[in-house]
Amino acid sequence: NMTDEELFRRAEPYREQFDMSNQKHVIHVFAIAREVTFRLLGKFQYDVQVLGALACLDRNMIQMSTGSGKTITLILPAVAFGLTRKGVHILTVNDYLSKRDWEETRPVYEWFGLSNAYTSNDFDDAVQRQAFDCDITYCSNSTLGFAYLNSALASDIGRDVKIIARPLHAAIIDEADEILMDDARNPLIIANAKDLGAELTTLEYKDKKLSVQWIVDELKSLRNMG
Repeated sequence: NMTDEELFRRAEPYREQFDMSNQKHVIHVFAIAREVTFRLLGKFQYDVQVLGALACLDRNMIQMSTGSGKTITLILPAVAFGLTRKGVHILTVNDYLSKRDWEETRPVYEWFGLSNAYTSNDFDDAVQRQAFDCDITYCSNSTLGFAYLNSALASDIGRDVKIIARPLHAAIIDEADEILMDDARNPLIIANAKDLGAELTTLEYKDKKLSVQWIVDELKSLRNMG
């Protein structure tokens, strides 16, 4: 029965400080998010979807049949994790589904004042970093995987951007069986654009050009001494 303005004010304390371990906080945020979903998207989470969202917060794997509304179910835990301001990644199996789900749900996140974005491997590194710095980030599992590997290799100096600049906190996985089992069989491989083997055959030291192989052989002989 609240007006839009009253509902907005009711959410204000949780925008400033939200404790996910506080059951009362979770109940209030879920209730507000459910009502906001209805007012902005024209649909709301049914009891079974609220139960699925609660199970998600407890880091459980839940099974929902096709067409049962997983997209709006995930709004509730996404808002809760987002309000911690530590970041949450909503992972799907491909870019099309990820972008579609984000475009559908983003009005709710923006109502709560949560920064949110969709990102892909096709985007520029700086754009991806902005997305991964958001409270809520939608992407495919491969996008997150490659972003993590690239960030581990990057120096974060100049254009060598660390795409993920902060610790990973939480992920909500759609199609968990496919991502954690089927896709997990295919390794993520990063290859350098240059063949460094041809460049690292020699090095200069005190105006002398030395063979890398000679240095390796010398080190081997020293290891065998004594």
